[in-house]
Amino acid sequence: MWPFNKSDSDLQADVGPPLDERWICQGGNGTLSVMLAFLFLLGGFVGHSIVFRATLRADAKTKKGLGLLQSRHASTYMKWVEDTFVYPFVPASLENFVLIIFFAWFLFTITMGITRYYRNFWAVEMVGQQAVFNYFGQLFFACKGKDLMALQYTDELPANSMHVDNPERGTPAEIDSYFLPHLTWAMTWLFVGFIQIYQAKDGWSHKEAVQRKVHKIFGVAALTSLATHIYYASRIAIRNPVDQRPLIHHGYYGLIVNLLLLAFYGVKSAISCMKEPEGSKRKAYFHQMHRFRMVLLWLQAIFGSGAIRLTFWFTWLVGHFFPPDWAARIDRTSCQSLSQGSAADCWVPVSLNLNLTNVLITWQIWILFHLIGTTNRDREDFIARFKQSLIVVGINVAIIPIGKYWPESETYILYVLYPLSFIANMQGLWDLQRSMRLDDVAQVSVVSEYAHWFVFGERDVQEEHEEHED
Repeated sequence: MWPFNKSDSDLQADVGPPLDERWICQGGNGTLSVMLAFLFLLGGFVGHSIVFRATLRADAKTKKGLGLLQSRHASTYMKWVEDTFVYPFVPASLENFVLIIFFAWFLFTITMGITRYYRNFWAVEMVGQQAVFNYFGQLFFACKGKDLMALQYTDELPANSMHVDNPERGTPAEIDSYFLPHLTWAMTWLFVGFIQIYQAKDGWSHKEAVQRKVHKIFGVAALTSLATHIYYASRIAIRNPVDQRPLIHHGYYGLIVNLLLLAFYGVKSAISCMKEPEGSKRKAYFHQMHRFRMVLLWLQAIFGSGAIRLTFWFTWLVGHFFPPDWAARIDRTSCQSLSQGSAADCWVPVSLNLNLTNVLITWQIWILFHLIGTTNRDREDFIARFKQSLIVVGINVAIIPIGKYWPESETYILYVLYPLSFIANMQGLWDLQRSMRLDDVAQVSVVSEYAHWFVFGERDVQEEHEEHED
């Protein structure tokens, strides 16, 4: 199907010597393609950060425009973390931020649907992530690329799988009845949510009245697609088609509850905003709360459409450098392939994948904070959440060798790791709702008096406003 996976015979006609005799190809097993991917991921990240920091030191105007890093009374460590890992990757606007995420996540996810349509089975193929590196390896070095088939969930589907009534549990037709609507509505929400955010400022019309009207109408369509996406996500979470361990499985329920809360408070902020008079501080406050909550909702709700696939790809690449028994403890595809797609005995790589994804999403939200303006307290709270996520990942990584040599320990570690992960995530969510502040540095037209964040922040602000009026 994919033109980037030539067979050995096709390559041999062009090359001459056997692939395993060419040192640059590392035995013809795709190692060159993997190395190119690593250079892109790690080299690009580090290189961009170095160039940015050099530019920041040389250009005082740029430094000022990025929030006057050195004048904010933060610790030296915080300045270094933000200077290295956050500010180099903050785009020029919120619209650019969601645009980049949309196209990357769409490219990573749509290949699953293409595989289902053309090859008639469900699988994860690293086409959107790895194909370009296979292509460069073949084009410039005539080396075989890495096999893009990472994990096959089902055998070939029956011709009428979408019309089979009451398919037997565990059959390809039954799995298809869960995967197909889940993927369809996840991609729909990815697109519709992106359009709603990208067009929210003045994308529909330069006339404010028309812009607001269209935004409300399209908002109904966006909420409809979100509700359908959550329904099918809940359905597949209840079914648990890949047999996740209970503690991991229940984590998905927590994510769904989080999405429902964010949707509720996002809509509540919009309703409160519409009730306030034009030009008032309270209207600006509620508008900003609605804006932030809905973008955060979009990022959280596309958890499985991109973020998890990026970390999936990373662990897949890392597993390539280890023997099969070690790779199965790092890369969930290696482990689940041995279990015919089941994750029942693959909780170590699955939890690593999920916890790395949590770190990635936390980093994205951290960038979002800086796009709308934050205070020192916000950054401190979020660094604390980020550190908690890294600690959980560190424990997860430590399990890989410990469980290898002491298998009995895995059960005990599992029941320690996931409560810690749950507590860290819930504390992060609490901090997120409690301490979100907006300030004037990012040209946010909301004064700090009204710009604190709490789950029931609207009620607190109303009470404070009434006290000031008295």
